[in-house]
Amino acid sequence: MSGVRTGTRLQQLHALRHRVTVELEYAARQGTPTARLRALLAATEAEIQAETPPPVATRTATEQDPRRRPPLPVDLRLAQLGVTTATVRAWAVEQGLVEPGRRGRVPLAVVDAYAAHQRTLAHYNQKAGTP
Repeated sequence: MSGVRTGTRLQQLHALRHRVTVELEYAARQGTPTARLRALLAATEAEIQAETPPPVATRTATEQDPRRRPPLPVDLRLAQLGVTTATVRAWAVEQGLVEPGRRGRVPLAVVDAYAAHQRTLAHYNQKAGTP
């Protein structure tokens, strides 16, 4: 059964490259001509390059798992501001925009109001000269 080939063409080419490399080393030690073996090795390397599939492009987490949803605009806005939901919720309760003990997501309008409030405070603090 030595004539039966197994594996993919690429696996067979890698096996051939290994055999040719071993024969090339043996021929070099023996002092015999190696031009034909070198040509065979070059041809095998070229075929391996042609058979090798291109690398797979890396994908984002959403592309890797289609069940995973992309981040919501509220989450992106909170990350942009560098604050937590708890901070915005506490400010909104203090301002009377959200009732205490309310559960669930903070609306995007409340996050935008928080951002505007922080910009206003920064503006007045800059004019007053306080950090």
